[in-house]
Amino acid sequence: MTMNIIYHSKRPYLPLLACALHLGLTHGAEPFLPGLENHNWRAQPLLVAGRDDTGALVCCLVHGRHHGLYRRTLAGMAGIFSFSLAWVDLDREMAAHGLSSRLQVLLADRLPALFGRRFRAGIAGVLRPSLLNRQEG
Repeated sequence: MTMNIIYHSKRPYLPLLACALHLGLTHGAEPFLPGLENHNWRAQPLLVAGRDDTGALVCCLVHGRHHGLYRRTLAGMAGIFSFSLAWVDLDREMAAHGLSSRLQVLLADRLPALFGRRFRAGIAGVLRPSLLNRQEG
């Protein structure tokens, strides 16, 4: 059974960074993240970032306010087509952290050219515990 991992948020910065970290692109994330800032997330909210070393498909979902719609739709498809689906709600994960971390995410997301690279290490440290490893499902 194919495992699909979806990192999702209302805005693109967190799920893109989570996908880059999950796939091991920590040092190679420079071309991965900035290139997708201009991606049309309204037209294509689901982005397949790649496959991890276990063969799981790692995806980025930017859902805006339509979180429930996408979750129900993809869960239904998983049932019909028999694939496993794991969700990581990065907005919920960040809500548990302090104001400083949330402010860094906000600035990096809204002004990536100015703050994306500067705050990336700190935000990555906050996201790492939320990433799914190969033993989790």
